[in-house]
Amino acid sequence: MTVSPLDERIRVCRRRLEAAPDSRAFAPLADLLRQAGRIPEALALLEDGVARHPDFHGGLVILGHALLDAGRLAHAERVLTRVLEHDADNLVARRLLAERARDAGHWSEAAAHFEYLAGLEPDNGTWTAAAAAARECLDAAGEAAAVSGLAEGDEAASPDPVGGATPPAGETAPVADGAGRAVEPPGSGRPGPDRRQPGDGLITLTLVDIYIAQGYRAKALAALQRLHELAPDRDDVRERIVALGPVTTDDAPRDGTVAASRNEHLAARRAAEKRSFADWIDRIRGDEEGAAP
Repeated sequence: MTVSPLDERIRVCRRRLEAAPDSRAFAPLADLLRQAGRIPEALALLEDGVARHPDFHGGLVILGHALLDAGRLAHAERVLTRVLEHDADNLVARRLLAERARDAGHWSEAAAHFEYLAGLEPDNGTWTAAAAAARECLDAAGEAAAVSGLAEGDEAASPDPVGGATPPAGETAPVADGAGRAVEPPGSGRPGPDRRQPGDGLITLTLVDIYIAQGYRAKALAALQRLHELAPDRDDVRERIVALGPVTTDDAPRDGTVAASRNEHLAARRAAEKRSFADWIDRIRGDEEGAAP
């Protein structure tokens, strides 16, 4: 039976942890288990390890990542925020929090994290673009809230046609449905009820571009489809949907330029993860040599 490289690394790290159960060797093992999708096993190992090493930021970051993978979002945010309180320049913790804030629609928080990351890595255009997109969504959210406030004020000040107000000459009065809501009768020439949902004002083509640049093609397509529902006459949105094409389960970028950028980003992340893993192994070996009689 062939053993995968990941399983072999898990075996090696587990053997090191067994040789030094009180060391920090739990962290690289737990991260490999997380990558293998063995989240409950990784969490059990991490919770025990950070209880014994509460100030070990590397272990806390991996715990936060595993909690995100497990869907325990609030707990993950608390753990990662704790890391930043002691190590504001922790790249991985800040990236995870930035992406979590973006996915939750917390645009101000996302923008702040991405801007900080851009300061840490000024040559990485991904952070600058993500920060700009978050700021644009934040501005759009503010405009949507202002428009919503004006609309509510207008509704409060306007008479209710269903309640008996006389419509202008030549217009047909709205009628009430079974729930007492005003609906437009057929042939009235007026639009039906507004089908916008909370958050629709945050969907822009810039956000679509960010999703594509980061490899989230399914999210990009969903955003484009919602834009098309809201504005079916927009040719640019239709063209973008056609250009994006079908989204497969692997969600791989299709455009050559985007794919190249995405591949470079993934390669950089893999190299960084390998360096981090090597650093952990070196520290663990150093700890074992220092403890040896």
